[in-house]
Formats: sequence, structure tokens, C-alpha cells
Amino acid sequence: MLLVDNSVLSLHLVEDALYLDLDAEDEDSSSKTTVLRGFVDITNPKKKRVHSLLICFEGYLSTKQPSVRKRLIQRHLVLNPSSASTMDNNDNGYISRRYPFEMSLFLNDLPDTIQSKNIKVIYQVTAKVAYAYTTRTSRNCPIRLARFPFKNNMLSGDNVSRSSIDSRRHHAHFFDYHITVEKDTVLSVGSLLPLTLWIAPRIPGVRLLSLCVFLVERRSVCCDHHSEQQEEQKKEVKCSAHVLSRADPLQQVVPGHVLKEPWRGTIEYCLPNDLIPSIDAPGLFMIQHTLKVSMAIIFPEITSGKTQRSISFETDVVIRDRQIGLLDKLGAFNLPEYEYNALLSPPRTPPPVYEHPPSYSIS
Repeated sequence: MLLVDNSVLSLHLVEDALYLDLDAEDEDSSSKTTVLRGFVDITNPKKKRVHSLLICFEGYLSTKQPSVRKRLIQRHLVLNPSSASTMDNNDNGYISRRYPFEMSLFLNDLPDTIQSKNIKVIYQVTAKVAYAYTTRTSRNCPIRLARFPFKNNMLSGDNVSRSSIDSRRHHAHFFDYHITVEKDTVLSVGSLLPLTLWIAPRIPGVRLLSLCVFLVERRSVCCDHHSEQQEEQKKEVKCSAHVLSRADPLQQVVPGHVLKEPWRGTIEYCLPNDLIPSIDAPGLFMIQHTLKVSMAIIFPEITSGKTQRSISFETDVVIRDRQIGLLDKLGAFNLPEYEYNALLSPPRTPPPVYEHPPSYSIS
């Protein structure tokens, strides 16, 4: 006997991203809980009874080279079918009910959400409903996990944990140079990198010929997770190098003339959109980034006339998730997912008033 499903099921999350604490010095960080909030709306005939309602949170890791697929987490939350609040009681024989829920999750040991060609880490929430006579249906919603460089969930002020890039002042027999990236800069996927260069000639005739900035991405993937020895033997490392382009090639240029006095300038470089955020997931994979700055200098020499030298500086950097860059730049309340656009047709409705869920059980 084929049963026709004449019910409507929808799953809504209060937030489509879960932000995790990044505080390496906190020994109890693994015991911190993150709360997933949302609600399930069910519209079905009045005579059709909801037998069971289950919320499932799942996460998966998949890589191409080497080929790895692994389940990272699976948690269930059982809701009481009789705990719903009635939203609409129609005369046509249908009734709409809402089931709010809260799920406490231990997520600090999990990697962030990653969507790339080589590595994918995805998380999703699924609502599974079973009706009488074994009719079943389900709906799922993707959800992002991201770590932000802020201590104790504070998003501004001195609680922001940042690190600056500073080459210190270097001395050569023909010129001095100093490379910095301001401390208040959060480097994220697709953002701008403001590089400040100070250069001072020590002899006449010094000229800065070119300035190139590279970003190297190293991806280490573990094929086996049984022991530390196997982990080292099965680890495969892939590298990709990106030449960063200038945000404004016409306005932001280095001086091509002979330097007669110290020169200082800030040039903004575009970080690629296909980067993977820096992350260390022990036993799974590691993503590392290195910034390299290369300068070509021409200066006069007595024996050979003009001489060209290449000077380079490199340092490890941390690239954050794109959402973290928006969070730092715009603030939590100005993120795109919270914007109201009156020009949309039909217009977006404001988020519903949140209802506290009843007691529940986690399996």
C-alpha cells in the first residue's frame, strides 16, 4: 500500500553559523558547549498524528588526494511530539504546529567548515519525522562552523586576539628596509592585505625595481588515524603558490626612480577567494600559510656598474574564514544574513519570536 505524504515539514535555524571560541591557553576549552537553536514547523491533517520527531546534527570530512571520507560527529535530539505550540488551525482540516528546540553540542575539537576542491568539511542539521502507519519524511539545513580570533566571545576592544607581521628593520650595505602589516588587520579568505614597506638608501643610485608578494598554502592530509607512527607515514603534503595582485594597480605603485631619500608606502594586495582557512585538525589534516615578499633592487657597483639583487622576507600567517573577516569588519549585527532588504519581492519577514523548548533528551 502506497501512502501519500500530504504533510508539510520545514526546518528553521535561528543562526546559520555556529562560532567557536579560539583560546589555546584555556585548558577547559574542550568542555565548552555550543547551543544550536531552531524550530520545526509541521502542517498536516488534524487526524494525522506525529509519532516521533528527531533532530540530527552531522559532520563529514572528505578529501580528494588522498581519497578520504570520514564522519566527524553525529548527535541526536529527541523531541516530544506533544510539546508543540499550535500556530494555525484551519477549517480545511489541516493544523500547523511548531516545535522549538535547543541542542547542546561539544564542538571545540571539530574543524571549521571548509568548501574547496581538495578538502571539504560540511555540517548539516536534519529534522526527521515519523507519522502513524510508518510514513516518514525529513528536511535538512546546512550550517557553518567557524572559529573567531576573539577571546571569551567578545567581538571588539582589547579582547580581540591579533598578531602583527613585522620583519623588523633590516640593514644591508646598500639600503635598509622594513616590512609590516598592521596589527588591527584580520587576514581572511578574499580580503585585502595592506602591506607597508619602508626603504632607505645607504648609497647613491639605489632603485627599487619591483615588489612581488606570494602566499604559499600547504595542505597535509592524514590517511590513517590508528597510531602516531602510521599517521606520520600516511601523511601527504600538497602545496600551491599564489601571486597576490594589487587592489589598485594604477594608484598603488612602488617608486621606479632612484631613491634619494627614505620612501614609505602601503600597498593593498588581494587574498584569493579559493584559499582554505588556516587550521590544525590533529589526526585529520593541517592547513598552513606562508607569506613571502620579494624585492628586486638595483644599485651601482664600482667593478660591474649596475648590480641587481633580490631580497626576500617570509613569515607564517594565519588566514581566517571569510565569515570571520566580515564579522570583524562589519560587526555581528551587520552581517549579510541579518540584513533586511525592502526591495525583495516578496519581502523578507522578520525572524520569529524565539520560544524556549520543553525538556528533551540527547542520545
